[in-house]
Amino acid sequence: MNIIIGTLTLPNYTDLTNIETPNASENITLDASLFVDFVNRRRGWKIKWNLMDMARYDEIKALYDLQFSSGAFNNLTIADLGISALPVYMKINEKSIKYNASSVEGFELELLEQAGV
Repeated sequence: MNIIIGTLTLPNYTDLTNIETPNASENITLDASLFVDFVNRRRGWKIKWNLMDMARYDEIKALYDLQFSSGAFNNLTIADLGISALPVYMKINEKSIKYNASSVEGFELELLEQAGV
């Protein structure tokens, strides 16, 4: 399954996990009644690589850095999941990365959609 962020096709990954976060507010009254304001759900995806070439990591890291310098979201396309040009926020888990001379191990990239569904 090809994953494209902007114009960059990501390298083959080890694991792709779907993340769905509800956006709701729970309120419990004094008589123990529960009221919930349902707003929407936010989709996301976590992508993991056991081992990745340093050059490929640098390409992804450049896109990650670009979102902060430009103040703009990158677009995600996963054709097999019916996702096309979806604005996403990229998060990198720096703590899980082990840097070697020419590769990185344990790289995780999390993509969160800009607007809920």
